[in-house]
Order: sequence, then structure tokens, then C-alpha cells
Amino acid sequence: MKQILFGLLSLIVLAAGIYLYFRPMFSVNGDVIFRPEFNINLSAAEHAESGFRAKNPNLPGGADLEIATANRILEVHLVHEELWKAVDAKTLSGLLQNKISFALSNPEFMSAAEKFYGLSASGIKEYVIIPRAEEDILNSQLMLKGGFFGDWLAEAKREAKVKIYFGDFKWNGSSLEKKS
Repeated sequence: MKQILFGLLSLIVLAAGIYLYFRPMFSVNGDVIFRPEFNINLSAAEHAESGFRAKNPNLPGGADLEIATANRILEVHLVHEELWKAVDAKTLSGLLQNKISFALSNPEFMSAAEKFYGLSASGIKEYVIIPRAEEDILNSQLMLKGGFFGDWLAEAKREAKVKIYFGDFKWNGSSLEKKS
């Protein structure tokens, strides 16, 4: 009987640990952002800021990195969603591949980026290069139509359906912010 209870208790603790590690943080238009994605982005932001502050110790305090990271993830997801609606998949895949290949083929850039963000090459590709490439392509598409990326992003944020599942965040209608 003790073995069964111990086994059940172990299973409950394991399930709780898995949930806490992989728990959903928030969603953007139904696209759920889980804790690991948030943690990787936050770690990269913290690594970049600490390196920057080490070289510039007299700078005033920066923004809340958790909120800045959450808002950046939200923007990345909005850009990704819009881009895949605005450009046909074949064209977009080619454009992205060109931008990604260009960045990955530059060893000085990759070395500097890995050091700056504290991420592996695959992390740099997934969390830095691809989002930036998508943003550049969307910006170009908007400019061809006479639009501006900043205007589009502000409107996309106002129209976004954001749900908070976990964390000290609240949605104010256009960005995430700390709960009071």
C-alpha cells in the first residue's frame, strides 16, 4: 500500500513539475506562448543587458525585462501571423531562406550574436534571425502598399486577442504590463 501511495505521490509531483515548466503564459490570437519560449527569450535579454551594462556601468536602470520580453514575443507572433497571411507560402519561404542563409553565412555576425545573447547558433536562428527577417519582409510588403510598419503594429496590437494564463501580466488593450 505504501508503494502505491508513494508511486501516486511521485506521479503527482512529476506532473506538477512538468506543468510548471511547460505552462502556458499567454496567448495572442489563439497562438499560445509557453514558459520555455518565454524563458529562452528572457534569458537572452538578460544576457544582452548584462553585457551591455558591464561596458556601460553609468547607464540608468532599464525597462522591466520580463514585460519587455513578453511584449517582444507578442510582436513577433503578430508579425509572423500577418506575414503568412500577406505573402504566399512559396514566395515567403524563398525570401526567408535568403535572409536566414545570409545571416548564417557570416561567421563574425554569428559569433558576436552568440556572445551577445548567450544562445547557440540554432537559438540565434530561431529567436533572433527568423523574427527579424519576418519583420523586415513584412515592413517591405507594407511599404510597397504605402503603409508603415509602426502604424500596422500599433493597430495589430489594438486588435489582438490576448489572454493571460500565468505570470504577473495584464493586457491593457495594446500591450502587456505588470499587474498593479
